[in-house]
Amino acid sequence: DMVQQAVRNSRIEGMGTVPATNADRSGAILGEEDPSLMAAIAASYASGNPRLNGQSEEELVAAAVRRSKTEEENRQRARLREEQAAEYEESLRIDREREVQKALRQKEEEEARQQQAAEEEAKRREAEQRKQEAEAAENAKKAKVDTRVHEASEQLLPEPPAEEPDRVQVLVKAPDGRRLTRAFRAQDPLLQVYHYVNVHACEALEGQEFRLVSTMPRVVYEDASATLEASGLKGKCSLLVEVLDD
Repeated sequence: DMVQQAVRNSRIEGMGTVPATNADRSGAILGEEDPSLMAAIAASYASGNPRLNGQSEEELVAAAVRRSKTEEENRQRARLREEQAAEYEESLRIDREREVQKALRQKEEEEARQQQAAEEEAKRREAEQRKQEAEAAENAKKAKVDTRVHEASEQLLPEPPAEEPDRVQVLVKAPDGRRLTRAFRAQDPLLQVYHYVNVHACEALEGQEFRLVSTMPRVVYEDASATLEASGLKGKCSLLVEVLDD
Protein backbone atom coordinates (compact mmCIF):
# COMPACT_ATOMS: atom_id res chain seq x y z
CA ASP A 1 0.00 0.00 0.00
CA MET A 2 2.77 2.40 0.85
CA VAL A 3 4.49 1.69 -2.49
CA GLN A 4 1.32 2.24 -4.43
CA GLN A 5 0.56 5.43 -2.51
CA ALA A 6 4.08 6.74 -3.17
CA VAL A 7 3.79 6.04 -6.89
CA ARG A 8 0.30 7.57 -6.92
CA ASN A 9 1.52 10.72 -5.26
CA SER A 10 4.53 10.95 -7.59
CA ARG A 11 2.46 10.48 -10.74
CA ILE A 12 -0.25 12.90 -9.56
CA GLU A 13 2.31 15.56 -8.72
CA GLY A 14 3.89 15.06 -12.14
CA MET A 15 0.56 15.41 -13.91
CA GLY A 16 -0.71 18.27 -11.74
CA THR A 17 -4.30 17.89 -12.92
CA VAL A 18 -5.29 14.48 -11.51
CA PRO A 19 -7.05 14.64 -8.08
CA ALA A 20 -5.48 12.52 -5.36
CA THR A 21 -8.87 11.14 -4.44
CA ASN A 22 -9.78 9.80 -7.87
CA ALA A 23 -9.65 6.04 -7.29
CA ASP A 24 -10.12 4.95 -10.89
CA ARG A 25 -7.34 7.11 -12.32
CA SER A 26 -5.02 6.42 -9.42
CA GLY A 27 -5.30 2.73 -10.14
CA ALA A 28 -3.89 3.31 -13.63
CA ILE A 29 -1.30 5.73 -12.34
CA LEU A 30 -0.18 3.23 -9.70
CA GLY A 31 1.31 1.11 -12.41
CA GLU A 32 -1.49 -1.18 -13.42
CA GLU A 33 -0.54 -0.24 -16.98
CA ASP A 34 3.13 -0.92 -16.21
CA PRO A 35 3.58 -4.09 -14.07
CA SER A 36 7.35 -3.99 -14.47
CA LEU A 37 7.46 -0.55 -12.87
CA MET A 38 5.49 -1.75 -9.87
CA ALA A 39 7.71 -4.81 -9.59
CA ALA A 40 10.82 -2.62 -9.59
CA ILE A 41 9.42 -0.35 -6.87
CA ALA A 42 8.26 -3.32 -4.79
CA ALA A 43 11.75 -4.81 -5.01
CA SER A 44 13.20 -1.55 -3.70
CA TYR A 45 10.91 -1.59 -0.71
CA ALA A 46 11.43 -5.27 -0.09
CA SER A 47 15.13 -4.66 0.47
CA GLY A 48 14.38 -2.83 3.76
CA ASN A 49 13.11 0.39 5.28
CA PRO A 50 13.58 3.12 2.67
CA ARG A 51 14.46 5.68 5.29
CA LEU A 52 17.11 3.39 6.77
CA ASN A 53 18.78 3.40 3.35
CA GLY A 54 18.88 7.15 3.45
CA GLN A 55 16.45 7.54 0.54
CA SER A 56 13.04 9.04 0.50
CA GLU A 57 10.06 7.41 -1.12
CA GLU A 58 10.20 9.95 -3.93
CA GLU A 59 13.84 9.08 -4.64
CA LEU A 60 13.06 5.37 -4.67
CA VAL A 61 10.18 5.96 -7.07
CA ALA A 62 12.41 8.04 -9.33
CA ALA A 63 15.07 5.31 -9.27
CA ALA A 64 12.48 2.68 -10.10
CA VAL A 65 11.20 4.78 -12.96
CA ARG A 66 14.73 5.15 -14.29
CA ARG A 67 15.26 1.39 -14.06
CA SER A 68 11.98 0.82 -15.87
CA LYS A 69 12.98 3.23 -18.61
CA THR A 70 16.40 1.54 -18.85
CA GLU A 71 14.76 -1.86 -19.15
CA GLU A 72 12.39 -0.52 -21.83
CA GLU A 73 15.30 0.96 -23.72
CA ASN A 74 17.10 -2.37 -23.45
CA ARG A 75 14.03 -4.15 -24.80
CA GLN A 76 13.80 -1.66 -27.68
CA ARG A 77 17.47 -2.13 -28.46
CA ALA A 78 16.99 -5.90 -28.39
CA ARG A 79 14.02 -5.59 -30.76
CA LEU A 80 16.11 -3.32 -33.01
CA ARG A 81 18.93 -5.86 -33.04
CA GLU A 82 16.46 -8.61 -33.89
CA GLU A 83 14.99 -6.50 -36.69
CA GLN A 84 18.46 -5.66 -37.99
CA ALA A 85 19.43 -9.35 -37.81
CA ALA A 86 16.24 -10.28 -39.71
CA GLU A 87 16.93 -7.58 -42.29
CA TYR A 88 20.50 -8.84 -42.62
CA GLU A 89 19.32 -12.43 -43.11
CA GLU A 90 16.82 -11.23 -45.71
CA SER A 91 19.57 -9.31 -47.46
CA LEU A 92 21.73 -12.45 -47.45
CA ARG A 93 18.82 -14.47 -48.84
CA ILE A 94 18.28 -11.92 -51.63
CA ASP A 95 22.02 -11.90 -52.40
CA ARG A 96 22.08 -15.71 -52.53
CA GLU A 97 19.07 -15.72 -54.83
CA ARG A 98 20.73 -13.15 -57.06
CA GLU A 99 23.88 -15.26 -57.18
CA VAL A 100 21.81 -18.31 -58.13
CA GLN A 101 20.04 -16.34 -60.87
CA LYS A 102 23.37 -14.93 -62.06
CA ALA A 103 24.92 -18.39 -62.19
CA LEU A 104 21.88 -19.68 -64.07
CA ARG A 105 22.12 -16.83 -66.61
CA GLN A 106 25.83 -17.42 -67.04
CA LYS A 107 25.19 -21.13 -67.59
CA GLU A 108 22.49 -20.40 -70.16
CA GLU A 109 24.72 -17.85 -71.90
CA GLU A 110 27.62 -20.32 -71.94
CA GLU A 111 25.38 -23.05 -73.36
CA ALA A 112 24.12 -20.60 -75.99
CA ARG A 113 27.72 -19.66 -76.90
CA GLN A 114 28.69 -23.31 -77.15
CA GLN A 115 25.67 -24.08 -79.30
CA GLN A 116 26.41 -21.11 -81.55
CA ALA A 117 30.06 -22.16 -81.80
CA ALA A 118 29.00 -25.71 -82.66
CA GLU A 119 26.60 -24.45 -85.34
CA GLU A 120 29.26 -22.17 -86.79
CA GLU A 121 31.75 -25.04 -86.78
CA ALA A 122 29.21 -27.29 -88.52
CA LYS A 123 28.59 -24.59 -91.14
CA ARG A 124 32.34 -24.12 -91.61
CA ARG A 125 32.86 -27.85 -92.08
CA GLU A 126 29.92 -28.05 -94.47
CA ALA A 127 31.29 -25.11 -96.49
CA GLU A 128 34.74 -26.69 -96.47
CA GLN A 129 33.27 -29.99 -97.64
CA ARG A 130 31.36 -28.25 -100.46
CA LYS A 131 34.52 -26.44 -101.43
CA GLN A 132 36.50 -29.67 -101.49
CA GLU A 133 33.77 -31.38 -103.51
CA ALA A 134 33.68 -28.48 -105.96
CA GLU A 135 37.46 -28.55 -106.26
CA ALA A 136 37.38 -32.31 -106.78
CA ALA A 137 34.70 -31.95 -109.47
CA GLU A 138 36.68 -29.17 -111.13
CA ASN A 139 39.84 -31.23 -111.05
CA ALA A 140 37.98 -34.24 -112.46
CA LYS A 141 36.53 -32.07 -115.21
CA LYS A 142 39.95 -30.61 -116.01
CA ALA A 143 41.47 -34.07 -116.04
CA LYS A 144 38.74 -35.24 -118.39
CA VAL A 145 39.32 -32.27 -120.69
CA ASP A 146 43.06 -32.79 -120.65
CA THR A 147 42.66 -36.47 -121.44
CA ARG A 148 40.24 -35.79 -124.27
CA VAL A 149 42.45 -33.07 -125.73
CA HIS A 150 45.52 -35.28 -125.50
CA GLU A 151 43.78 -38.24 -127.13
CA ALA A 152 42.27 -36.05 -129.87
CA SER A 153 45.57 -34.32 -130.64
CA GLU A 154 47.30 -37.69 -131.05
CA GLN A 155 44.63 -38.96 -133.45
CA LEU A 156 44.20 -35.74 -135.46
CA LEU A 157 45.74 -36.09 -138.91
CA PRO A 158 47.87 -33.31 -140.43
CA GLU A 159 46.03 -30.65 -142.41
CA PRO A 160 46.23 -31.30 -146.18
CA PRO A 161 48.22 -28.77 -148.23
CA ALA A 162 46.34 -26.08 -150.13
CA GLU A 163 47.11 -27.61 -153.54
CA GLU A 164 45.78 -31.05 -152.64
CA PRO A 165 42.63 -31.98 -154.62
CA ASP A 166 39.35 -32.89 -152.89
CA ARG A 167 40.27 -30.57 -150.05
CA VAL A 168 37.31 -29.53 -147.84
CA GLN A 169 37.40 -26.21 -145.95
CA VAL A 170 35.40 -26.53 -142.76
CA LEU A 171 34.36 -23.61 -140.50
CA VAL A 172 33.20 -24.64 -137.03
CA LYS A 173 31.49 -22.21 -134.65
CA ALA A 174 32.51 -23.08 -131.08
CA PRO A 175 30.24 -22.60 -128.01
CA ASP A 176 32.36 -19.66 -126.84
CA GLY A 177 31.75 -17.83 -130.10
CA ARG A 178 35.08 -18.56 -131.73
CA ARG A 179 35.20 -19.56 -135.38
CA LEU A 180 37.55 -22.46 -136.00
CA THR A 181 38.70 -23.02 -139.60
CA ARG A 182 40.64 -25.99 -140.96
CA ALA A 183 40.97 -28.05 -144.09
CA PHE A 184 40.30 -31.78 -144.28
CA ARG A 185 40.46 -34.37 -147.01
CA ALA A 186 37.19 -35.46 -148.54
CA GLN A 187 38.00 -39.04 -147.60
CA ASP A 188 38.73 -38.21 -143.96
CA PRO A 189 36.17 -39.62 -141.55
CA LEU A 190 33.96 -37.09 -139.80
CA LEU A 191 35.72 -38.19 -136.62
CA GLN A 192 38.65 -35.98 -137.69
CA VAL A 193 36.44 -32.91 -137.39
CA TYR A 194 35.36 -34.07 -133.93
CA HIS A 195 39.03 -34.48 -132.97
CA TYR A 196 39.74 -30.97 -134.23
CA VAL A 197 36.91 -29.50 -132.14
CA ASN A 198 38.08 -31.40 -129.06
CA VAL A 199 41.62 -30.09 -129.46
CA HIS A 200 40.63 -26.45 -129.86
CA ALA A 201 37.28 -26.15 -128.07
CA CYS A 202 37.17 -28.89 -125.47
CA GLU A 203 38.00 -26.46 -122.67
CA ALA A 204 35.11 -24.22 -123.69
CA LEU A 205 32.91 -27.31 -123.83
CA GLU A 206 34.12 -28.22 -120.31
CA GLY A 207 34.42 -31.84 -121.41
CA GLN A 208 30.72 -32.10 -122.34
CA GLU A 209 29.51 -34.32 -125.13
CA PHE A 210 28.51 -32.56 -128.35
CA ARG A 211 27.53 -33.12 -131.95
CA LEU A 212 28.10 -31.27 -135.20
CA VAL A 213 25.12 -29.83 -137.04
CA SER A 214 24.49 -27.54 -139.95
CA THR A 215 21.61 -25.13 -140.44
CA MET A 216 19.49 -24.26 -143.43
CA PRO A 217 18.83 -27.06 -143.95
CA ARG A 218 19.41 -28.57 -140.55
CA VAL A 219 21.56 -31.70 -140.73
CA VAL A 220 22.98 -33.60 -137.78
CA TYR A 221 26.34 -35.26 -138.35
CA GLU A 222 26.59 -38.01 -135.74
CA ASP A 223 28.08 -40.85 -137.81
CA ALA A 224 31.71 -40.12 -137.00
CA SER A 225 32.89 -43.07 -139.13
CA ALA A 226 31.38 -41.69 -142.37
CA THR A 227 33.68 -39.67 -144.61
CA LEU A 228 33.15 -35.96 -145.18
CA GLU A 229 32.26 -36.70 -148.78
CA ALA A 230 29.72 -39.37 -147.81
CA SER A 231 28.26 -36.98 -145.25
CA GLY A 232 27.71 -34.39 -148.00
CA LEU A 233 30.49 -32.04 -146.85
CA LYS A 234 32.56 -30.64 -149.70
CA GLY A 235 34.19 -27.41 -150.84
CA LYS A 236 33.52 -24.89 -148.11
CA CYS A 237 31.02 -25.69 -145.38
CA SER A 238 29.98 -24.38 -141.98
CA LEU A 239 29.15 -26.46 -138.94
CA LEU A 240 27.84 -25.60 -135.47
CA VAL A 241 28.84 -27.31 -132.21
CA GLU A 242 25.68 -28.34 -130.38
CA VAL A 243 26.15 -29.40 -126.75
CA LEU A 244 24.20 -32.50 -125.76
CA ASP A 245 22.11 -32.44 -122.58
CA ASP A 246 23.40 -34.60 -119.73
